[in-house]
Amino acid sequence: MWKGVCRGIGLVFGSLAVVRAFFASLARIDSADELDYLVDLDVVIGGAFAVALLLVVTPSLHRASAKWCAVVAALVVGVGVSGALVWHHEEQVRIRSMPPVPHPADE
Repeated sequence: MWKGVCRGIGLVFGSLAVVRAFFASLARIDSADELDYLVDLDVVIGGAFAVALLLVVTPSLHRASAKWCAVVAALVVGVGVSGALVWHHEEQVRIRSMPPVPHPADE
């Protein structure tokens, strides 16, 4: 019974994290405050993915070594998702802050 409840909560939590990550990736950053907010949100989204993975996978594991592997996998997923979103937002700021390059036809 608890396995099903944990998996259901994990799937709902993961689905909400996917939706939030999608909309965070579409955000347009216009100030440094917005970048700071989105970087914090990216870390929270990565954590949500990690928790969702643990809730879905861990109830069916019985050996302690398998549970440790699930924890390590959740950490890798959380850091990977957070890192990818932070990198995406940092690149957006870098690209938008570059001066325009003159086109050769305009000279």
